[in-house]
Amino acid sequence: MASLWQKRWFRISTYSSFFSFVFLLSLVLTYPSSALVAEIENGVAKGAPDVKNLIIEDASFSGLGLRLENVEFTYGKGEIPWRFDSLWVGLAGFGFDPENPAFSLSASAYGGQVDVQVDGAIVKAQVADLNLSDVLPLQDMLGLGMGGRLSGTVDMDVSDPKQKWRKADGTVDLTLSAASIGPGKLPIPGFGQPLTVPEVRIGDLPLGLEVKAGKATLTPIKATGEQLELAAKGEVTLQRSLRLSALDLSVDARPTDKLKSTQEGKNLLNVLDRKSPLLPRRVKRNMSKKGWLGMTVSGRMSSPRFRMRKSNVR
Repeated sequence: MASLWQKRWFRISTYSSFFSFVFLLSLVLTYPSSALVAEIENGVAKGAPDVKNLIIEDASFSGLGLRLENVEFTYGKGEIPWRFDSLWVGLAGFGFDPENPAFSLSASAYGGQVDVQVDGAIVKAQVADLNLSDVLPLQDMLGLGMGGRLSGTVDMDVSDPKQKWRKADGTVDLTLSAASIGPGKLPIPGFGQPLTVPEVRIGDLPLGLEVKAGKATLTPIKATGEQLELAAKGEVTLQRSLRLSALDLSVDARPTDKLKSTQEGKNLLNVLDRKSPLLPRRVKRNMSKKGWLGMTVSGRMSSPRFRMRKSNVR
């Protein structure tokens, strides 16, 4: 090494490489945050036209990627924005193959954490402790409050980049701990106005999906919660944009006597009592003798539609 250092060309090459590196590093470290934010917002506007009203409070280079602070955006006019406390996007290593990209994404939002690893067509995600009661855009889509902590994993193979999720294969294994629905108003055909639903505690719900060629089949749910018994099954047909995926779900629910612990719960039980004169005949026909009420959930994921049907739970 000492003899190599004596060579003039080696010294010149080393010095020039070092100072070039220092110069580039200084450019990165001193690049104005406002200019970086503007570049990112411009890039998102061109590459993801579905994303609207993007706001980024701060942006900086961090490691092999970018760190964004206090990010929010919507998908349409008048929607409640999705918010992230921090978002880091960067390379998964020092090498990068544009035909087989590998990168990581880490997001802190809604009291929890989401970590995503993308290696070519393979997408793996880890969800930890997301508080659904804070996810206001989701509640706005459903028109009903939701609670619980969401955790679990997602493993997907998106081998056709043009089709994206429409031809994906994989599994979703999530758990919603201490799940609840309400408060809110649930539009049920047959009632003159949306049904007022108080907060109803369910308990822990397993949310499993088996995905084959873009068809996600829900692992049947049968849960006996503290204030509500719940059964669900069905499919979700994935689209290029997940929010446009088509729902085809069957949901059956039956309140328990413990719902009487609150006045709002008593009011709901009185309305749903088969002997109540307030219960529309159409609803009564679709309610089982054991008190199960059946519904279908259809439409897009971003705008689900609810319709009553005869409950098949026995």
